[in-house]
Amino acid sequence: MRIDKFLKVSRILKRRTVACDACNGGKVMVNDKQVKPSYTLKIGDVVEISLGSSTLKFRVLSLKETVKKEESALLYEVIVWVVAQLLPVPVAALGQVLKKINYYFYTKTPPI
Repeated sequence: MRIDKFLKVSRILKRRTVACDACNGGKVMVNDKQVKPSYTLKIGDVVEISLGSSTLKFRVLSLKETVKKEESALLYEVIVWVVAQLLPVPVAALGQVLKKINYYFYTKTPPI
């Protein structure tokens, strides 16, 4: 599955075009290599997304073309989540942080 589609299906990024922009902007790395939106993702790959001063690193657990909203978090396992001043964010607050990242892409202002 393409990396841009996975980011959309897993609801890490809200839209596929936003995922494409992130990949083209050099903000997405798979196994420590920058990738293009067409990169074919495999189970077990470690993906790192850097947006502003925030970084999300996760491992791909499953690849599905479509999933329900409740099941989307089962596609990946969060390894590291760092926000702003290198303060780790609890996994329970992950949804709020993802909203800030989506806001950043749409408004081009850094998340608070």
